[in-house]
Amino acid sequence: MSGSSCGSVFRNSQARNPLNSIPNYLAHVQTNLAGKTVYWLPSDTKELWQKNMQDPDKKHYLDKMNWNTENSIQYKFNKQGFRTEEFSRRDCFLALGCSFTVGTGLEQHQTWPEVLAQQIQLPVYNLGVFGCAIDTCFRLCYYYIDVIKPKFVIMMSPPRDRTEIIESMRGQTVTYHGDLCDRHKSWFAYEQNSELNYHKHNLALHQLCANRDIPFYSYDSFCEIKDHARDFMHQGPTTHREFVHSIVE
Repeated sequence: MSGSSCGSVFRNSQARNPLNSIPNYLAHVQTNLAGKTVYWLPSDTKELWQKNMQDPDKKHYLDKMNWNTENSIQYKFNKQGFRTEEFSRRDCFLALGCSFTVGTGLEQHQTWPEVLAQQIQLPVYNLGVFGCAIDTCFRLCYYYIDVIKPKFVIMMSPPRDRTEIIESMRGQTVTYHGDLCDRHKSWFAYEQNSELNYHKHNLALHQLCANRDIPFYSYDSFCEIKDHARDFMHQGPTTHREFVHSIVE
Protein backbone atom coordinates (compact mmCIF):
# COMPACT_ATOMS: atom_id res chain seq x y z
CA MET A 1 0.00 0.00 0.00
CA SER A 2 1.47 3.34 -0.99
CA GLY A 3 1.78 6.23 1.42
CA SER A 4 -0.87 8.23 -0.39
CA SER A 5 -3.40 5.42 -0.40
CA CYS A 6 -2.73 4.73 3.29
CA GLY A 7 -3.40 8.37 4.10
CA SER A 8 -6.62 8.19 2.10
CA VAL A 9 -7.79 5.18 4.09
CA PHE A 10 -7.25 7.04 7.35
CA ARG A 11 -9.00 10.19 6.14
CA ASN A 12 -12.02 8.33 4.85
CA SER A 13 -12.29 6.24 8.01
CA GLN A 14 -12.03 9.35 10.13
CA ALA A 15 -14.89 10.97 8.24
CA ARG A 16 -17.12 7.93 8.80
CA ASN A 17 -16.43 7.49 12.49
CA PRO A 18 -17.68 9.95 15.13
CA LEU A 19 -16.03 10.51 18.49
CA ASN A 20 -17.83 7.61 20.18
CA SER A 21 -16.68 4.87 17.80
CA ILE A 22 -13.58 2.70 17.53
CA PRO A 23 -12.41 2.08 13.94
CA ASN A 24 -10.76 -1.33 13.60
CA TYR A 25 -7.26 0.03 13.08
CA LEU A 26 -7.54 2.04 16.32
CA ALA A 27 -8.11 -0.98 18.54
CA HIS A 28 -5.60 -1.49 21.34
CA VAL A 29 -5.14 -3.68 24.41
CA GLN A 30 -7.60 -1.55 26.41
CA THR A 31 -10.35 -1.74 23.81
CA ASN A 32 -11.98 -4.62 25.69
CA LEU A 33 -12.30 -2.26 28.68
CA ALA A 34 -14.18 0.41 26.70
CA GLY A 35 -17.02 1.86 28.75
CA LYS A 36 -16.12 -0.22 31.80
CA THR A 37 -14.98 0.45 35.34
CA VAL A 38 -12.57 -2.09 36.85
CA TYR A 39 -10.45 -2.26 39.97
CA TRP A 40 -7.41 -4.22 38.77
CA LEU A 41 -5.09 -4.05 35.77
CA PRO A 42 -2.09 -6.05 34.51
CA SER A 43 0.69 -5.77 37.14
CA ASP A 44 -1.76 -4.16 39.56
CA THR A 45 -3.61 -7.41 40.26
CA LYS A 46 -5.72 -8.48 43.20
CA GLU A 47 -3.38 -11.42 43.80
CA LEU A 48 -0.32 -9.17 44.00
CA TRP A 49 -2.14 -6.73 46.29
CA GLN A 50 -3.11 -9.56 48.63
CA LYS A 51 0.50 -10.75 48.69
CA ASN A 52 1.80 -7.25 49.39
CA MET A 53 -0.69 -6.86 52.23
CA GLN A 54 1.07 -9.78 53.94
CA ASP A 55 4.40 -7.94 53.83
CA PRO A 56 4.65 -5.66 56.91
CA ASP A 57 6.60 -2.90 55.15
CA LYS A 58 4.42 -2.88 52.06
CA LYS A 59 1.26 -3.07 54.14
CA HIS A 60 2.40 -0.03 56.09
CA TYR A 61 2.82 1.89 52.83
CA LEU A 62 -0.53 0.69 51.47
CA ASP A 63 -2.23 1.71 54.71
CA LYS A 64 -0.60 5.14 54.56
CA MET A 65 -1.80 5.63 50.97
CA ASN A 66 -5.32 4.35 51.78
CA TRP A 67 -4.84 1.50 49.31
CA ASN A 68 -5.71 -1.13 51.88
CA THR A 69 -9.14 -2.09 50.53
CA GLU A 70 -9.93 -3.95 47.31
CA ASN A 71 -11.82 -1.08 45.68
CA SER A 72 -9.45 1.70 46.73
CA ILE A 73 -8.42 2.42 43.12
CA GLN A 74 -10.93 2.69 40.31
CA TYR A 75 -10.06 2.43 36.63
CA LYS A 76 -12.81 4.01 34.56
CA PHE A 77 -12.45 3.81 30.77
CA ASN A 78 -14.29 5.85 28.18
CA LYS A 79 -16.02 4.51 25.07
CA GLN A 80 -12.71 4.27 23.21
CA GLY A 81 -10.99 2.34 26.01
CA PHE A 82 -8.95 5.19 27.47
CA ARG A 83 -8.74 6.14 31.13
CA THR A 84 -10.09 9.59 30.54
CA GLU A 85 -13.33 11.50 30.12
CA GLU A 86 -15.58 10.91 27.14
CA PHE A 87 -14.30 12.87 24.16
CA SER A 88 -15.99 16.14 23.27
CA ARG A 89 -14.97 19.12 21.19
CA ARG A 90 -13.42 21.54 23.65
CA ASP A 91 -10.06 23.12 24.41
CA CYS A 92 -7.74 20.42 25.74
CA PHE A 93 -4.38 18.71 25.37
CA LEU A 94 -3.52 15.12 24.51
CA ALA A 95 -1.29 12.87 26.63
CA LEU A 96 0.43 9.84 25.08
CA GLY A 97 2.29 6.98 26.71
CA CYS A 98 2.13 3.55 28.32
CA SER A 99 1.15 2.34 31.80
CA PHE A 100 2.98 5.25 33.47
CA THR A 101 0.63 7.58 31.61
CA VAL A 102 -2.45 5.43 32.20
CA GLY A 103 -1.53 5.54 35.88
CA THR A 104 -1.39 1.86 36.75
CA GLY A 105 -1.60 1.55 40.52
CA LEU A 106 -2.76 5.14 41.01
CA GLU A 107 -6.02 6.98 41.35
CA GLN A 108 -6.82 8.91 38.20
CA HIS A 109 -6.33 12.34 39.76
CA GLN A 110 -2.81 11.29 40.83
CA THR A 111 -1.55 10.62 37.29
CA TRP A 112 0.81 13.11 35.67
CA PRO A 113 -1.63 14.06 32.86
CA GLU A 114 -4.32 14.94 35.40
CA VAL A 115 -1.85 16.76 37.65
CA LEU A 116 -0.67 18.79 34.65
CA ALA A 117 -4.26 19.51 33.60
CA GLN A 118 -5.04 20.88 37.06
CA GLN A 119 -1.87 22.96 37.16
CA ILE A 120 -2.37 24.65 33.79
CA GLN A 121 -6.17 24.67 34.02
CA LEU A 122 -6.69 22.87 30.72
CA PRO A 123 -8.57 19.55 30.37
CA VAL A 124 -6.63 16.51 29.18
CA TYR A 125 -7.60 13.52 27.09
CA ASN A 126 -5.29 10.73 28.17
CA LEU A 127 -4.54 8.32 25.29
CA GLY A 128 -2.17 6.23 27.40
CA VAL A 129 -2.26 2.46 26.77
CA PHE A 130 -0.59 0.06 29.18
CA GLY A 131 2.16 -2.08 27.65
CA CYS A 132 2.22 -0.05 24.45
CA ALA A 133 5.10 1.01 22.21
CA ILE A 134 5.88 4.38 20.70
CA ASP A 135 4.37 2.95 17.50
CA THR A 136 1.04 2.85 19.33
CA CYS A 137 1.41 6.47 20.42
CA PHE A 138 1.92 7.55 16.83
CA ARG A 139 -0.92 5.40 15.50
CA LEU A 140 -3.43 6.80 17.98
CA CYS A 141 -2.25 10.39 17.66
CA TYR A 142 -2.36 10.14 13.85
CA TYR A 143 -6.11 9.71 14.09
CA TYR A 144 -7.19 11.54 17.21
CA ILE A 145 -5.23 14.74 16.64
CA ASP A 146 -7.67 15.74 13.89
CA VAL A 147 -10.70 14.52 15.80
CA ILE A 148 -9.94 16.22 19.11
CA LYS A 149 -7.83 19.16 17.84
CA PRO A 150 -5.75 19.65 21.02
CA LYS A 151 -3.86 22.78 22.02
CA PHE A 152 -0.71 20.67 22.41
CA VAL A 153 0.41 17.03 22.60
CA ILE A 154 2.71 15.63 25.27
CA MET A 155 4.21 12.15 25.45
CA MET A 156 5.91 10.16 28.18
CA SER A 157 7.69 7.80 25.82
CA PRO A 158 7.24 4.05 26.40
CA PRO A 159 10.39 1.92 26.84
CA ARG A 160 12.37 1.73 23.61
CA ASP A 161 12.67 -2.07 23.60
CA ARG A 162 9.08 -2.38 22.40
CA THR A 163 7.46 -2.43 19.00
CA GLU A 164 3.90 -2.98 17.84
CA ILE A 165 2.46 -5.38 15.29
CA ILE A 166 -1.12 -5.25 14.04
CA GLU A 167 -1.94 -8.93 13.82
CA SER A 168 -5.41 -8.99 12.30
CA MET A 169 -7.90 -6.93 10.36
CA ARG A 170 -9.76 -6.48 13.65
CA GLY A 171 -6.96 -4.17 14.68
CA GLN A 172 -5.70 -6.25 17.57
CA THR A 173 -2.18 -5.27 18.48
CA VAL A 174 0.73 -6.93 20.21
CA THR A 175 3.65 -5.25 21.88
CA TYR A 176 6.73 -7.42 21.97
CA HIS A 177 9.09 -7.18 24.92
CA GLY A 178 12.44 -8.73 24.05
CA ASP A 179 12.41 -11.79 21.79
CA LEU A 180 8.92 -13.19 22.46
CA CYS A 181 8.43 -13.96 18.78
CA ASP A 182 10.89 -15.99 16.68
CA ARG A 183 10.32 -13.72 13.69
CA HIS A 184 11.60 -10.76 15.67
CA LYS A 185 14.57 -12.29 17.48
CA SER A 186 17.01 -10.69 15.06
CA TRP A 187 15.21 -7.34 15.31
CA PHE A 188 15.47 -7.27 19.09
CA ALA A 189 19.01 -8.66 19.05
CA TYR A 190 20.36 -5.30 17.85
CA GLU A 191 19.69 -2.24 19.97
CA GLN A 192 20.00 -0.05 16.87
CA ASN A 193 16.62 -1.31 15.66
CA SER A 194 14.76 -0.15 18.75
CA GLU A 195 16.67 3.14 18.80
CA LEU A 196 15.83 3.85 15.16
CA ASN A 197 12.23 2.82 15.72
CA TYR A 198 11.98 5.28 18.60
CA HIS A 199 13.56 8.17 16.69
CA LYS A 200 11.47 7.56 13.57
CA HIS A 201 8.21 7.66 15.49
CA ASN A 202 9.30 10.56 17.67
CA LEU A 203 10.17 12.60 14.58
CA ALA A 204 6.92 11.54 12.94
CA LEU A 205 4.96 12.79 15.95
CA HIS A 206 6.86 16.07 15.90
CA GLN A 207 6.06 16.53 12.20
CA LEU A 208 2.44 15.44 12.59
CA CYS A 209 1.95 18.16 15.16
CA ALA A 210 4.08 20.76 13.34
CA ASN A 211 1.96 20.37 10.22
CA ARG A 212 -1.00 21.54 12.29
CA ASP A 213 0.87 24.22 14.28
CA ILE A 214 0.37 22.16 17.43
CA PRO A 215 3.26 22.07 19.94
CA PHE A 216 4.62 18.61 20.75
CA TYR A 217 6.59 17.72 23.87
CA SER A 218 8.34 14.39 24.39
CA TYR A 219 9.95 13.05 27.57
CA ASP A 220 11.91 9.84 27.98
CA SER A 221 11.42 9.11 31.65
CA PHE A 222 10.42 10.43 35.04
CA CYS A 223 12.76 12.39 37.23
CA GLU A 224 14.05 10.70 40.39
CA ILE A 225 11.64 8.04 41.64
CA LYS A 226 10.33 9.15 45.04
CA ASP A 227 7.55 6.66 45.79
CA HIS A 228 5.54 3.73 44.49
CA ALA A 229 2.16 2.97 43.00
CA ARG A 230 -0.03 0.27 44.55
CA ASP A 231 1.67 -2.49 42.56
CA PHE A 232 5.18 -1.38 43.69
CA MET A 233 6.21 -1.62 40.01
CA HIS A 234 5.19 1.85 38.87
CA GLN A 235 5.98 5.30 40.21
CA GLY A 236 3.79 6.83 42.89
CA PRO A 237 1.87 10.11 43.15
CA THR A 238 4.78 12.17 44.47
CA THR A 239 6.92 11.16 41.49
CA HIS A 240 4.10 12.11 39.11
CA ARG A 241 3.70 15.51 40.78
CA GLU A 242 7.43 16.21 40.71
CA PHE A 243 7.62 15.25 37.04
CA VAL A 244 4.93 17.82 36.25
CA HIS A 245 6.74 20.40 38.36
CA SER A 246 9.97 19.75 36.44
CA ILE A 247 8.40 20.22 33.01
CA VAL A 248 6.23 23.21 33.87
CA GLU A 249 9.26 25.07 35.25
